[in-house]
Amino acid sequence: MVSGTANKVLVCKLWCQTGTFLLYQDIHLRRIGHVTALLNTLQGSALLRMLIKAIHITCEITPQYTLMFDEALRRILEMTPNTTRLSLNMGVYDALTTPIRKYDLSKVVHLEVEEVYFLEVLPCLAQRKNLTILSIETIGGVIDIDTLTFECLQELRMSFSSTSLGFLDAIARKWTMRCLRCFAGHHDTPVPNLGIEYIQFLDVRKTHDDTFPYCHMARA
Repeated sequence: MVSGTANKVLVCKLWCQTGTFLLYQDIHLRRIGHVTALLNTLQGSALLRMLIKAIHITCEITPQYTLMFDEALRRILEMTPNTTRLSLNMGVYDALTTPIRKYDLSKVVHLEVEEVYFLEVLPCLAQRKNLTILSIETIGGVIDIDTLTFECLQELRMSFSSTSLGFLDAIARKWTMRCLRCFAGHHDTPVPNLGIEYIQFLDVRKTHDDTFPYCHMARA
Protein backbone atom coordinates (compact mmCIF):
# COMPACT_ATOMS: atom_id res chain seq x y z
CA MET A 1 0.00 0.00 0.00
CA VAL A 2 2.79 2.42 0.90
CA SER A 3 4.70 1.59 -2.25
CA GLY A 4 1.60 2.14 -4.41
CA THR A 5 0.92 5.50 -2.80
CA ALA A 6 4.54 6.55 -3.21
CA ASN A 7 4.42 5.67 -6.90
CA LYS A 8 1.26 7.70 -7.39
CA VAL A 9 2.82 10.68 -5.64
CA LEU A 10 5.93 10.37 -7.82
CA VAL A 11 3.83 10.24 -11.00
CA CYS A 12 1.87 13.31 -9.88
CA LYS A 13 5.10 15.19 -9.22
CA LEU A 14 6.47 14.28 -12.64
CA TRP A 15 3.27 15.40 -14.35
CA CYS A 16 3.35 18.62 -12.35
CA GLN A 17 6.92 19.31 -13.46
CA THR A 18 6.05 18.59 -17.09
CA GLY A 19 2.93 20.76 -16.95
CA THR A 20 4.80 23.62 -15.32
CA PHE A 21 7.47 23.53 -18.01
CA LEU A 22 4.88 23.58 -20.80
CA LEU A 23 2.88 26.33 -19.11
CA TYR A 24 5.74 28.74 -18.50
CA GLN A 25 8.06 28.29 -21.47
CA ASP A 26 5.69 30.28 -23.73
CA ILE A 27 3.88 33.11 -21.92
CA HIS A 28 0.86 34.98 -23.34
CA LEU A 29 -0.29 38.13 -21.53
CA ARG A 30 -3.64 39.46 -22.78
CA ARG A 31 -4.60 41.83 -19.94
CA ILE A 32 -2.67 44.40 -17.94
CA GLY A 33 -3.47 42.36 -14.82
CA HIS A 34 -1.66 39.37 -16.33
CA VAL A 35 1.57 41.37 -16.44
CA THR A 36 1.40 42.18 -12.74
CA ALA A 37 0.40 38.63 -11.86
CA LEU A 38 3.36 37.20 -13.77
CA LEU A 39 5.74 39.59 -12.03
CA ASN A 40 4.44 38.56 -8.59
CA THR A 41 4.75 34.88 -9.50
CA LEU A 42 8.33 35.21 -10.75
CA GLN A 43 9.40 37.09 -7.64
CA GLY A 44 8.59 34.02 -5.58
CA SER A 45 10.18 31.37 -7.80
CA ALA A 46 13.69 31.32 -9.23
CA LEU A 47 12.86 28.08 -11.08
CA LEU A 48 10.00 29.62 -13.05
CA ARG A 49 12.22 32.51 -14.13
CA MET A 50 14.54 30.10 -15.89
CA LEU A 51 11.72 28.29 -17.72
CA ILE A 52 10.41 31.23 -19.73
CA LYS A 53 11.66 31.35 -23.32
CA ALA A 54 9.00 33.45 -25.06
CA ILE A 55 6.78 36.35 -23.96
CA HIS A 56 3.81 37.54 -26.03
CA ILE A 57 2.01 40.70 -24.90
CA THR A 58 -1.27 41.55 -26.65
CA CYS A 59 -3.12 43.96 -24.39
CA GLU A 60 -4.01 47.61 -24.73
CA ILE A 61 -2.14 49.83 -22.28
CA THR A 62 -4.16 52.90 -21.35
CA PRO A 63 -2.23 56.05 -20.27
CA GLN A 64 -2.93 55.62 -16.55
CA TYR A 65 -1.26 52.20 -16.57
CA THR A 66 1.74 53.05 -18.73
CA LEU A 67 4.22 53.58 -15.87
CA MET A 68 3.09 50.46 -14.04
CA PHE A 69 3.36 48.39 -17.21
CA ASP A 70 6.78 49.83 -18.04
CA GLU A 71 8.20 48.95 -14.63
CA ALA A 72 6.63 45.48 -14.57
CA LEU A 73 7.89 44.59 -18.05
CA ARG A 74 11.38 45.85 -17.25
CA ARG A 75 11.59 43.65 -14.16
CA ILE A 76 10.12 40.62 -15.92
CA LEU A 77 12.73 40.84 -18.67
CA GLU A 78 15.51 41.23 -16.10
CA MET A 79 14.34 38.13 -14.22
CA THR A 80 13.97 35.87 -17.29
CA PRO A 81 17.45 35.48 -18.82
CA ASN A 82 16.33 32.72 -21.19
CA THR A 83 13.72 34.82 -22.97
CA THR A 84 14.78 34.73 -26.61
CA ARG A 85 11.46 35.64 -28.23
CA LEU A 86 9.50 38.82 -27.50
CA SER A 87 6.24 39.86 -29.15
CA LEU A 88 4.75 43.28 -28.35
CA ASN A 89 1.36 44.59 -29.43
CA MET A 90 -0.06 47.00 -26.86
CA GLY A 91 -1.85 49.63 -28.91
CA VAL A 92 -0.09 52.61 -27.26
CA TYR A 93 3.01 53.63 -29.15
CA ASP A 94 4.83 55.32 -26.26
CA ALA A 95 4.23 52.29 -24.04
CA LEU A 96 5.67 50.14 -26.77
CA THR A 97 8.78 51.97 -27.92
CA THR A 98 9.96 53.21 -24.53
CA PRO A 99 10.64 49.75 -23.04
CA ILE A 100 12.27 48.48 -26.21
CA ARG A 101 14.74 51.35 -26.20
CA LYS A 102 15.33 51.17 -22.47
CA TYR A 103 15.81 47.48 -21.77
CA ASP A 104 18.65 45.11 -22.51
CA LEU A 105 17.28 42.69 -25.09
CA SER A 106 20.66 41.42 -26.22
CA LYS A 107 19.56 37.79 -25.77
CA VAL A 108 16.39 38.20 -27.84
CA VAL A 109 16.73 36.52 -31.23
CA HIS A 110 13.08 36.74 -32.35
CA LEU A 111 11.45 40.17 -32.03
CA GLU A 112 7.91 41.02 -33.13
CA VAL A 113 6.65 44.61 -32.94
CA GLU A 114 3.13 45.47 -34.08
CA GLU A 115 1.17 48.65 -34.79
CA VAL A 116 3.96 51.21 -34.52
CA TYR A 117 5.31 54.11 -36.53
CA PHE A 118 8.44 52.80 -38.20
CA LEU A 119 10.56 55.82 -37.28
CA GLU A 120 9.79 55.24 -33.59
CA VAL A 121 11.10 51.70 -33.56
CA LEU A 122 14.25 52.33 -35.61
CA PRO A 123 16.38 53.50 -32.62
CA CYS A 124 15.37 50.31 -30.80
CA LEU A 125 16.83 48.08 -33.49
CA ALA A 126 20.39 49.40 -33.36
CA GLN A 127 21.20 47.40 -30.20
CA ARG A 128 19.61 44.12 -31.31
CA LYS A 129 22.73 42.49 -32.76
CA ASN A 130 21.63 38.90 -32.13
CA LEU A 131 18.30 39.05 -33.97
CA THR A 132 17.64 36.18 -36.35
CA ILE A 133 13.94 36.95 -36.96
CA LEU A 134 12.49 40.48 -37.08
CA SER A 135 8.80 41.12 -37.66
CA ILE A 136 7.43 44.68 -37.83
CA GLU A 137 3.90 45.89 -38.49
CA THR A 138 4.13 49.60 -39.27
CA ILE A 139 1.24 52.04 -39.67
CA GLY A 140 3.25 54.97 -41.01
CA GLY A 141 5.54 55.79 -43.88
CA VAL A 142 9.27 56.38 -43.58
CA ILE A 143 11.21 59.47 -44.63
CA ASP A 144 14.70 58.26 -43.82
CA ILE A 145 16.32 55.01 -42.72
CA ASP A 146 19.16 54.56 -40.26
CA THR A 147 22.25 52.64 -41.33
CA LEU A 148 22.11 49.35 -39.42
CA THR A 149 23.97 46.06 -39.40
CA PHE A 150 22.17 42.84 -38.52
CA GLU A 151 24.88 40.22 -38.28
CA CYS A 152 22.57 37.26 -37.68
CA LEU A 153 19.24 38.28 -39.24
CA GLN A 154 17.82 35.46 -41.36
CA GLU A 155 14.15 36.44 -41.67
CA LEU A 156 12.66 39.92 -42.15
CA ARG A 157 8.87 40.19 -42.10
CA MET A 158 7.14 43.52 -42.67
CA SER A 159 3.49 44.49 -42.79
CA PHE A 160 2.59 48.06 -43.73
CA SER A 161 -0.39 50.25 -44.50
CA SER A 162 1.47 53.15 -46.12
CA THR A 163 0.75 53.73 -49.81
CA SER A 164 4.47 54.21 -50.46
CA LEU A 165 7.01 51.39 -50.55
CA GLY A 166 9.97 53.62 -51.34
CA PHE A 167 11.57 52.82 -48.01
CA LEU A 168 12.19 49.24 -49.18
CA ASP A 169 14.92 50.57 -51.43
CA ALA A 170 16.41 52.52 -48.51
CA ILE A 171 16.36 49.40 -46.31
CA ALA A 172 18.09 47.39 -49.01
CA ARG A 173 20.83 50.01 -49.36
CA LYS A 174 21.38 50.97 -45.70
CA TRP A 175 20.74 47.74 -43.80
CA THR A 176 23.50 45.14 -43.91
CA MET A 177 21.89 41.70 -43.64
CA ARG A 178 24.39 39.19 -44.99
CA CYS A 179 22.60 36.20 -43.45
CA LEU A 180 19.13 37.15 -44.74
CA ARG A 181 17.40 34.15 -46.26
CA CYS A 182 13.73 35.15 -46.23
CA PHE A 183 11.85 38.42 -46.76
CA ALA A 184 8.06 38.54 -46.40
CA GLY A 185 5.95 41.61 -47.05
CA HIS A 186 2.24 42.18 -46.52
CA HIS A 187 0.41 45.32 -47.63
CA ASP A 188 -3.02 46.37 -46.35
CA THR A 189 -3.81 48.87 -49.12
CA PRO A 190 -3.56 48.70 -52.92
CA VAL A 191 -0.22 49.96 -54.24
CA PRO A 192 0.58 50.61 -57.91
CA ASN A 193 3.50 48.58 -59.23
CA LEU A 194 3.73 46.54 -56.03
CA GLY A 195 5.69 43.76 -57.73
CA ILE A 196 8.19 46.20 -59.23
CA GLU A 197 8.95 47.66 -55.79
CA TYR A 198 9.81 44.20 -54.45
CA ILE A 199 11.88 43.30 -57.49
CA GLN A 200 13.93 46.46 -57.03
CA PHE A 201 14.38 45.60 -53.35
CA LEU A 202 15.75 42.16 -54.23
CA ASP A 203 18.00 43.57 -56.95
CA VAL A 204 19.61 46.02 -54.52
CA ARG A 205 19.95 43.30 -51.89
CA LYS A 206 21.80 41.13 -54.38
CA THR A 207 24.15 43.98 -55.28
CA HIS A 208 25.01 45.07 -51.73
CA ASP A 209 25.12 41.85 -49.70
CA ASP A 210 25.49 39.25 -52.45
CA THR A 211 22.46 37.38 -51.14
CA PHE A 212 19.13 36.73 -52.78
CA PRO A 213 16.55 35.89 -50.10
CA TYR A 214 13.34 33.99 -50.64
CA CYS A 215 10.64 36.62 -51.08
CA HIS A 216 6.91 36.39 -50.35
CA MET A 217 4.59 39.33 -50.89
CA ALA A 218 0.86 39.64 -50.28
CA ARG A 219 -1.82 42.26 -49.95
CA ALA A 220 -5.20 42.32 -48.29
